[in-house]
Amino acid sequence: MGEQKVLAYPPPSFEPSELPRIRTTKKQQSKVWIMLPMSIVCNTCGNHIHQGTKFHSRKEEVVGEKRLGISRFRFYFKCTKCFAVLMIKTYPEDPDYIVESRATRNFEPLTPPRNVEPWWKQGEVVENEKKEQ
Repeated sequence: MGEQKVLAYPPPSFEPSELPRIRTTKKQQSKVWIMLPMSIVCNTCGNHIHQGTKFHSRKEEVVGEKRLGISRFRFYFKCTKCFAVLMIKTYPEDPDYIVESRATRNFEPLTPPRNVEPWWKQGEVVENEKKEQ
């Protein structure tokens, strides 16, 4: 015969406000599963780690570094060959990452200067000047 299901209801005297709160500190690290956003070279052993490699990593918020209300995060992960701890940090001003220690980036991304107009708007200005003449 089948077993009976026993439903556990809280007692009538239960008060949720009396439960202890679990508070976390800002420096606490959480474990996340990330995919490497760029190709890097480990400075310890010279191993090339390619973009898209998945890692178990530790993530923490960088204290004191906020820009326009967006906080920065630091990720710790290990080299696949020598198990040295590598670190990258988010850079929210440009949607990019900074390699902090024990590794170097294979190439630097080409980012345009901030004060230059995009190429698609520069052509419109030239066409508008020709129409005025």
